[in-house]
Amino acid sequence: MDIGINARVFGVNTPDGSAQVGIHHTSNLLKDTDHSCILYGHPDCKQWFDRAPNNRSPLFRWSSQVFGVAWERTVLPTATRFDDLDVLFCPNANAPPVRSSNYATVMMIHHVGAEHGHSSIQRAYRKIMIPLGAYQSDAIVTVSEFSKKKIVDKLPVNEDRVHVIYNGIDDVYFDEDQGTPVDLPDEFILFVGSADERKNLKRLLSAYEQLESDIDLVVIGPQDSIAYGREDIDRDDIINLGYVTKEELRYVYEHATVFAYPSLYEGFGLPPVEAAACGTPVVTSNVSAIPEIMGDAAEYVDPYDVDSIRNGLEIIDDPERLDDLAEKGHQRAQRYTWEKATKRLIDVFKSVS
Repeated sequence: MDIGINARVFGVNTPDGSAQVGIHHTSNLLKDTDHSCILYGHPDCKQWFDRAPNNRSPLFRWSSQVFGVAWERTVLPTATRFDDLDVLFCPNANAPPVRSSNYATVMMIHHVGAEHGHSSIQRAYRKIMIPLGAYQSDAIVTVSEFSKKKIVDKLPVNEDRVHVIYNGIDDVYFDEDQGTPVDLPDEFILFVGSADERKNLKRLLSAYEQLESDIDLVVIGPQDSIAYGREDIDRDDIINLGYVTKEELRYVYEHATVFAYPSLYEGFGLPPVEAAACGTPVVTSNVSAIPEIMGDAAEYVDPYDVDSIRNGLEIIDDPERLDDLAEKGHQRAQRYTWEKATKRLIDVFKSVS
């Protein structure tokens, strides 16, 4: 099978969670000798792949996301006509505006209906372009049953065109020998994520301030994200590590007393699963897809209620509960591997090509 991949969002140094999902699937597809892949994107997207022999890289060189979106709507559909594709995979919820008669289009949508952290321009764009892309696609892939229900409710697609493929997590989080040491306090609560409103860092900080314990808080996330709550973390008891490698992140997960993730909305939610794979107890939200993904392997809180978040964090004083969550979480995380996820993605490709 000849697979084209819209790799526009891979050409950055710090890809967000959605882009990382596409990168993982693409890495596995490139390693599968039964298929050939053509990557359409910036030359920098090569940095994520051990081998990318068919990468048609210099199709666009603009670093601006605005120009990138324009390229996606105009140059990409034209470029793909010259390649004998069976499938075009669009992992970033942006598919060409017109359906091709030469190949099938599979579009990945992580979630719809969550506009926390998006600017008014982004919201307007998503409101128009995601439904259009979904309508023109032959199949849609999403990452949870929760997201599938939202897509069917909000977009012009039939249920049988939407396929649920759970994300996987990187092998590094299952292998304690791959951790790269980081200077850390003996005990700490860990938060991993951007500082946009959806990740709910501000309420987490308020809950942390109410704890009677003197435990530290470690915050990991890109420094160039929206500064929602970042102005509050410049203090002695909060350690802001910024962006770290996955090997460093594995080490930090492993040594955290508890992982706190009170997100307001997730289509899947990779960080809680990553933390669980490292044997770290997870305190997370009781909304969106998170309960579906984590099952009974997390301490759930109401992310809109600071007192509820504080109560959840208080399990730091309950060793028995911490041990129980660590064991259940590690077992739960075994369900989510990229190998299984990409095999299912290939099955979707075959069903429409």
